Amino acid sequence: MSNIALDRFLSTQGEVNSFEQRNPVFMRVLPRLVDLIDAISHRPLHTPDLEGKVLAGVALVTIRSFRDIVLIARQGIGLGSLQLLRGMFERTITLAHIHAHPETAKDLVDYGAIQYHKHAKLMRDKLGEEAVSDEKLAELLARRQEVEQRFKRPLCDRAGCKPRLHHSWTPITPYQMAEAAQLDHLLPSAYSQPTLETHATIASVLSTATDLPNGIGILMSGGQQFEADVAVNIAHQLVLRVLKSVIERFALTDLQQLLEGCFLDLESVGPVAVPPTAPPSSK
Repeated sequence: MSNIALDRFLSTQGEVNSFEQRNPVFMRVLPRLVDLIDAISHRPLHTPDLEGKVLAGVALVTIRSFRDIVLIARQGIGLGSLQLLRGMFERTITLAHIHAHPETAKDLVDYGAIQYHKHAKLMRDKLGEEAVSDEKLAELLARRQEVEQRFKRPLCDRAGCKPRLHHSWTPITPYQMAEAAQLDHLLPSAYSQPTLETHATIASVLSTATDLPNGIGILMSGGQQFEADVAVNIAHQLVLRVLKSVIERFALTDLQQLLEGCFLDLESVGPVAVPPTAPPSSK
């Protein structure tokens, strides 16, 4: 493989320079935000209750997502940044929901028993006993059976409709969570479009394909700067929302002034204008 092809595959320093030139205000305010993230990430968040532990855990994973989005967006990998943004958005609204309804933290934790058993059973079916022992699988099944009745819901309104296991830990949809958290204005850019990019959809194909003289070409890098800028801008908004929740929940009053400065920085960065997405042509 030639160096030119390798650079194109891995992206280039030119993409990093381009990102920083397009986003000078963000790069200028990023150090203060990193200081706040560092102050929270390396501080023990002591709490005896389950809600606090879950909130802290979700927050730290969301902060990590912000770092990952910035790292790959600087490389010009805009569509990959959007794929990570979807998970970050979902965790942000989940954190907001649990913060507002502390009793739901137990549901998130208990539903994990269903997810762990499902994953372990798949490993056992495909990889054998060396991957998951009989004892471990039985242990996970027992834990699942303890909680799964709480997550069974009727799939229809007809009489006699039997309840089935719900696909999520909560009947509240992401759209409802986002609206309650007053983040529903971000749904198109942070949830709907990234979902299309994450799954095997025609939208994800068309967003990475370009017409070449001899047919369709795939853009390994380049041509994704707008998506990279959008992903970082929205991730910036989300991470501050998460940091604010953590500071409030754990009474980290010494970080309040730093947080306020970061919100002023966000205002100076401003939003990235997102044009409406037209449906793909059928021609």
